[in-house]
Amino acid sequence: MMVLSIFASMYALLLWLLYFHYPILLDIPNCMSGNYCYGEGVSKSNDYSDENYIDRRSVDMEINGDTKRMYLYSCGIREGDRCVVVYLPHSNVGQAVPVDSVGDYKKEDR
Repeated sequence: MMVLSIFASMYALLLWLLYFHYPILLDIPNCMSGNYCYGEGVSKSNDYSDENYIDRRSVDMEINGDTKRMYLYSCGIREGDRCVVVYLPHSNVGQAVPVDSVGDYKKEDR
């Protein structure tokens, strides 16, 4: 009976790990091939705990009419900020650059 409960616990742990990490596993081929999603979106929530540092931020972004919970590496993001977002399609992990900054980069390149 003890062996059965150990196997059941290991199976439950495996299912739990797959449930939370499955999207990351699906994004491995996208990372290897450089197949990222691009879009311009509007932030629907705030995460600006320390604006001086690029950090992982959890925000709701509206991209192409869909609101998604995204985990973005960026400086502080406020509600209503327009950002260009590059992200992985399954795990929604990516990078956000404010639209004003994109314009500044384009001006510097000229």
